[in-house]
Amino acid sequence: MKIFYTVILKFIILFFLSVSAFANQSMELLLDEFKEASDLSKITKIESAGFLDVYTRDELESMQAHTLVDVLRTVPGLILTKTRDNIYTFEKPGSTYMQYSNIRLYINDHELTASSSDAMMLWFETPIEYIDHIEIYKVTSSVEFSSEAAPVVIKMYTKKPSREVGGKIRLTAADNQGYDMNIYHANNYDNGFSYFVFANGDNSKEDTYTKTFNNKTYEINGDKRAENLFANFLYNGWSLELNNYAKHSNAMLGIGDNATPKGSYIDSKQFYIHIKKLFDKTLRLEISYDALDITRHYNDENGITIDQNTTGQFLDTTTNNKIFTLTLDKWFVLNRHNILFGGFYKNKANYEKIHLLDTVATTNLFKSLNYTVNIYSLYLEDKYKYDDSFEFISSFKGEFYRYATKQNQYDNEYITRVGAIKQMQAVQFKVLFTYMVSESKDDRDILPLITQPTNLSRQYDDSYNYGLGMKIKQQRDEYEIIFSGFSSSHDGSNSIATLSYDNTYSLVESSYYERLELKYKHTFDVKNSLHISYFTELNGNNLHLSPQNCINMRAYNKYKNIDIYNELLYRGAYEKYAQRVGESYEYSFALKYHVSKDLSFGVKGNNVFDSGFKEVYNSTDDPTFVAKQRFWINMEYLY
Repeated sequence: MKIFYTVILKFIILFFLSVSAFANQSMELLLDEFKEASDLSKITKIESAGFLDVYTRDELESMQAHTLVDVLRTVPGLILTKTRDNIYTFEKPGSTYMQYSNIRLYINDHELTASSSDAMMLWFETPIEYIDHIEIYKVTSSVEFSSEAAPVVIKMYTKKPSREVGGKIRLTAADNQGYDMNIYHANNYDNGFSYFVFANGDNSKEDTYTKTFNNKTYEINGDKRAENLFANFLYNGWSLELNNYAKHSNAMLGIGDNATPKGSYIDSKQFYIHIKKLFDKTLRLEISYDALDITRHYNDENGITIDQNTTGQFLDTTTNNKIFTLTLDKWFVLNRHNILFGGFYKNKANYEKIHLLDTVATTNLFKSLNYTVNIYSLYLEDKYKYDDSFEFISSFKGEFYRYATKQNQYDNEYITRVGAIKQMQAVQFKVLFTYMVSESKDDRDILPLITQPTNLSRQYDDSYNYGLGMKIKQQRDEYEIIFSGFSSSHDGSNSIATLSYDNTYSLVESSYYERLELKYKHTFDVKNSLHISYFTELNGNNLHLSPQNCINMRAYNKYKNIDIYNELLYRGAYEKYAQRVGESYEYSFALKYHVSKDLSFGVKGNNVFDSGFKEVYNSTDDPTFVAKQRFWINMEYLY
């Protein structure tokens, strides 16, 4: 508790000193800030799509965020963690890892996870410097985003040439020799042509520690390095995006039976091209191509087991995904109805090779898998505006999967959604309900490397997610309460396989999960705000494999030429793999001094008191920090 009181006291002192000092700022500065705060999120956000968290450009810059991870760790309702092989993912409070297929990630209108949900392991750490703002939707059906169904959608919007004439250089260095380099440039021309180009290189260093097993010492390391190139070209309503991102990551504990890796790593890279045209602001055409390649190399001399009868020392898997996507939809306005009708076609060519060898380089297992599929989808949404204060939403979507290697086998999904938004002066009510019927199908996202049960039936099952929310705005205060849940049921004689906390399969007939979020925001003025959220859960399995109670606190302040950011994340105690992890209080901060309009210097500290959230992994004796204690210095120059 001593650490808790120390962190809370310093957080409160820094915050209120910042707020009280603001009183002397001039009206001219306030007006400048107001102009700057005309952020793009007010244009891009879709209130009817789900329950929304927005990180504006000004907030991202105050946080001095390096990658998307710096933002996702503060999202209410979700817990950012790492897998044992050094991949970031989400946990739901009290539950275990979310399947990647439950999350859709976008840059502008391009879905990064379209080729494979495995792309999440790459893009969760995308650099943030070329991002203008981020929108995170929960309890969504994905109809508004023209993608396959998922309850969580993360949309990153890049900076626009019209707001970025000129360029910027940003350099950061960490206390452990890590670094991050960013540069971008943008321009506009009188003939309607404009461009934005960006380049990034980073080298993330993690603390190395050792583990002893059978009187031998093994080095555990999670270092990463990555390069990113992005370009956006605009001309008379046409948009062309090119993006190439590559990352090398050491695999930390690996996937061996006793977590004793030697030289394990994951290499991943993705390239995409995206073309978009909006005709008369009502007809949208999008064409895109993605190539995603992932290589996993695991080496553990004490054994890697991929099923009950197959073990080895070296496991190599390669995944090659290529996808072509065509999307066409149109908005119609009929009296009080705003109707969206459209569809998409996707050709996913997904190939995977799994190669397991023993200590004498003898092949124990080799599999070559083809997951190529054609997906056809049609969707219809109607937003009926009863009056200026009440809107009713209804939508229907069908997704039809046809497999290249599975003749006479197919998957169909049907999604129905209804909702309503009611505004009563300062109070907003929002209700959303999504119902989905689908055929059961093998889900590689559960655990790609382990052979799944062969007795899975292809019977229909159903699921639904729902959310009820109330938001109250009173002058400078904003309160929000969100109750959301998910439930699924299946024919008892044709159960589906789910993965439990110890990586074993169990057959379940039904499951449910419910989450409560309480959020409060106080805006002192346009440069000073405080955000507090509390979230907890209830699940049908009565297992609590991650913190059940969580609190996030963020404070943004500006005083003269100084930007001040404070962050405190509380995670409750939990137990997993017979290990109990106590409460954690993770404090981080960022300070930035603007020498001039074009030059600034900053410092950032993560997990300052080395008291942050820890994750438990099987075959290890001690919990591991998800975010290590780290300090950065930062320089930004506009040219």
